[in-house]
Amino acid sequence: MLGIAVSYFGIKSTLAANISINSGAAVEFGQGFTGATSCSGGQSITITPNSSFTNAGGTSGTFYFSSFRVSNIPAGCSGSDFTLKAFDSQTASTALSLFNTSTTNAVVSDASGVYSAGAGSTGMTVVTNSATSFTATFTTPVASAKNVYKITVESGSHTMLFGDVGPTGGIIFITPASLGGTGGSYYYEAAPNDLPGTYRQCNNAFSFSNRSSVQGIGYGRSLTTSMLMDCTVADTAIYAANAYSNGSTSDYFLPSLNELTQLCKYATFGTETAEGVQCNYSGTVRSGFRTGTYWAAASIADPAYGLGVTFNLGIYQDRQ
Repeated sequence: MLGIAVSYFGIKSTLAANISINSGAAVEFGQGFTGATSCSGGQSITITPNSSFTNAGGTSGTFYFSSFRVSNIPAGCSGSDFTLKAFDSQTASTALSLFNTSTTNAVVSDASGVYSAGAGSTGMTVVTNSATSFTATFTTPVASAKNVYKITVESGSHTMLFGDVGPTGGIIFITPASLGGTGGSYYYEAAPNDLPGTYRQCNNAFSFSNRSSVQGIGYGRSLTTSMLMDCTVADTAIYAANAYSNGSTSDYFLPSLNELTQLCKYATFGTETAEGVQCNYSGTVRSGFRTGTYWAAASIADPAYGLGVTFNLGIYQDRQ
């Protein structure tokens, strides 16, 4: 069976700043407004809101705040998220819903001048115009243009998403959106490569007296530690995962069943869903993953066995 090592890390604090664009009167749609965010320093960025008309039949219809363009973005904003909100007066504290009926935050991520929809922004398309500019469009806009009096833009540290490249070059396959571990605020990153070769599980010669049967997100590291008290054989997945290092990072472990399940969802072109939802895709896997069964850190059956997940078949099985 195959092996892959994973690691996790906590949410970093965010240093952000708000700027108000056109905070004095009704927004002039199609006209650009300038201001500085925390990532742009002394350089002003330009925000240009746009509206579109939706015909309601006959002579009636509504102009909606439908898109916005951000330009003059400096290289220093790479790795940041831009969050745009709109308000119906200068003093309003509650943001208007912009798209998807009730979504108030339009988040765009900047990855070295390549822009994409950020956390919670499904229903908004983002086009990279250049390394310094993007245009974001709401698929179903809901804010009437006549009600938009103030727009604010905030820049802050990037909120990583399912499938993003993590700090050590691997893939983020668990975010706080799917509980993120026992504390609910952790990101999990798979090692950039599978562990080389194939591995066996520890067999009946080992007592596993300290081994837990917990399978949830957040238990892979403790399960690995417990299993290593009985199993230090180099051709086992648990030992290989613990011994793996990648540059300056060496705190890798074999994932628990539910952690491995989340990785299976990414490997089979799925989406991040709640813990406990099985990966039951049948078909191809992403480049970098192999067909075959990957080890999890614990068993739900006889302790002489290890539970595995076959990614390309989406099946769960015990293997000795």
